[in-house]
Amino acid sequence: MNVVYDQENEVLNIDDGLKMRNMIIVSCALFNIFLSYMQLRKGDLFHLNFNEFTWLAIGSFSLLYIILFLIKYSFAEKIPLDEIIGLEKNEEYSGNTFFILLKNGKKRKLYKMRTLEEYDELEKLLKHISD
Repeated sequence: MNVVYDQENEVLNIDDGLKMRNMIIVSCALFNIFLSYMQLRKGDLFHLNFNEFTWLAIGSFSLLYIILFLIKYSFAEKIPLDEIIGLEKNEEYSGNTFFILLKNGKKRKLYKMRTLEEYDELEKLLKHISD
């Protein structure tokens, strides 16, 4: 993961490929919604069999996932410094997950940051920039 501070524009540039990964996830969910629509368009929504009910559930969950995903997370690769509130670390069974907290209530996941040393280095960079 490459985090670079652009002093000219006061922007934090993060190059980790998260935007492409998230676009693939959202496109798969949109494809699920399309397939659900194709299965449900010819039937009556008040008299569903098990197959149609399953497609309705898949489409509904995919739509809900997209809405929550777009509301909760940011995919920006260039983040202005005045929008950054701080850093957050979540400990999970598979390891640590790191986020940048933004003023608009969204989180920017630091996708390829896996070690505490990288986290400490980024935290020192942000403290140095803010001083």
